[in-house]
Amino acid sequence: MKNKSEGTLQGISISHWQRYVNFAQIKKRGIKVVYIKATEGTFYIDPTLTRNYTDARAEGLLVGFYHCLRPIDEADAVDQAKHFISTISDINYDCKLALNLEFEDTVEKYLLNKISEIFLKEIKKLTGEDAIICTTTNFAKKNLNTSLSKYPLWIVDFQKEVPDENFIWDDWVGFQYSNSEMIDGVSGNGEMSFF
Repeated sequence: MKNKSEGTLQGISISHWQRYVNFAQIKKRGIKVVYIKATEGTFYIDPTLTRNYTDARAEGLLVGFYHCLRPIDEADAVDQAKHFISTISDINYDCKLALNLEFEDTVEKYLLNKISEIFLKEIKKLTGEDAIICTTTNFAKKNLNTSLSKYPLWIVDFQKEVPDENFIWDDWVGFQYSNSEMIDGVSGNGEMSFF
């Protein structure tokens, strides 16, 4: 795996947990990419989605969106993908869409991988583009298998210069290296990445 300094763009992922973000201030810090939580499960829409998108765009930042998977069954995977895409269908974005995988012990490993792949295939069907997978090194090691390796990886591995091996991916397109950085302009901790 490459070192975090090999990423060329600094980014931040945000959601309602950050409450308020001053995008002018984070832009001054050199942040160029903002991944915004859009949805979770089949019904939830992040209440800060519209405000975060509008404010990030006003500052000329590159925008991407992510969906937090709540794995239940195969049919639900399609419903979650449709919910995600319908929520952002009228919004322009610059970065690949991302599937956030971090919820443990809700389904068996085999089913989690199957549900994830169904979700990602539905995203491709609806948008014509592949999405990326955002997950922690430990979650990947414990729960994911090589059937997902064809999708680019946004790895989460805190306080590291180089993410640990996960035995599925050899490389990353995004590396979230911190979830506790204090950043001027962000209420709460910043989830920092390189892309």
